[in-house]
Amino acid sequence: MADLIRLPVLRETHSSKALVVSASDRAEDCDGARTLQLVEHAVESMQELRARAEHISARASDLIRLTHRERAQLQAELSKAREDARQWERRAEDAERALAQVSLELREADLARREAEMATQLADTRAEDAEARAGKLEFYLKKIDGYLQARLTALA
Repeated sequence: MADLIRLPVLRETHSSKALVVSASDRAEDCDGARTLQLVEHAVESMQELRARAEHISARASDLIRLTHRERAQLQAELSKAREDARQWERRAEDAERALAQVSLELREADLARREAEMATQLADTRAEDAEARAGKLEFYLKKIDGYLQARLTALA
């Protein structure tokens, strides 16, 4: 006679059945009823295997869908991060251009200030020269006036 034993199934809480034919069974003991029992057991085992295969297939499909969803989500996040990086790069380039423009304006303002200082110094120098010449002319005019006064007084 055959013994029915239970085999554990990986990652499942239920177990699978296997029919083990014992050595004491003789060929003459296997009649039609026994064959029918074996066929029924084989059909049950196949149905259990089919159910397990469908369960595993469903889990695999779920994992594939989840993986595709996560991948799409990661690609969307990556695209957004790349766009953000491009925006920051554009902002940085704009800031660099603005800084260069301000730096140029500062140099131009400094150059204009220096030119104004040089023009002021030149004007001051010219004013001093003019004052010195005016002082000399005034001195000569006083001498001429004194000479003419002396000459008019002597003629009178």
